[in-house]
Amino acid sequence: MTPTTDEDDLRVLLHSPALALEPEAGLADRVRGRAKHVRRRRAVVSTAAVVAVLAAGALLAPSVADGIDGLRNRADQQAGPARDPHYPDATSDVVTMRLLNGAKIVTWYEGSQWCTRTSRVTSAKFCVGPIKAEARGLPRHLNPGTPSLDVDALPVVAGIAGTDVSQVKVHMKDGREFDTDLVQGKGFVRPVWSAWLRGDPGTVAYYVGYDALGHEVARVQA
Repeated sequence: MTPTTDEDDLRVLLHSPALALEPEAGLADRVRGRAKHVRRRRAVVSTAAVVAVLAAGALLAPSVADGIDGLRNRADQQAGPARDPHYPDATSDVVTMRLLNGAKIVTWYEGSQWCTRTSRVTSAKFCVGPIKAEARGLPRHLNPGTPSLDVDALPVVAGIAGTDVSQVKVHMKDGREFDTDLVQGKGFVRPVWSAWLRGDPGTVAYYVGYDALGHEVARVQA
């Protein structure tokens, strides 16, 4: 026989707290309390993490500073001019004047002495002087065949440009002329000019120095 439920039993069941759709009393307070607890715990953890990072930074700061100072010191030490062991007496830069057949013709100063040499015959160093910083005109020159300028017997000339000379030309006995190149380096007393006399130039007659306006200011015989 199927059990039956009368209206009174049904009414009691419908009013039971188990079937209530409204939240039970005190639920919101408990949720807010738990959220506040979580926030406090997170704040404590974050504060501890910040303190740990600051402490680690304080410990690393001296070593980082030492490392930076070390880098600065090394940079300062490397900033000084490096001496070329091939030119131990040079008091200036060693500058390449000409590059011929794979060989260099270089020039430099040793105090007031002007020096030249080739990389083909390194024992053929040649120095002349004294060269004065206030020198005018064309105070010194080297003619073709000078051992310190010789590369495979190619005719090369060189000399010193005075304070009033901006350009130098080489005049040959047959009327031809050759332009020259001027080089300057740190520690040079005066700029140096040079030229490669291409082909079979013959014999040098004289050298002419010109000022910045192209006026002749000096002439010397070869």
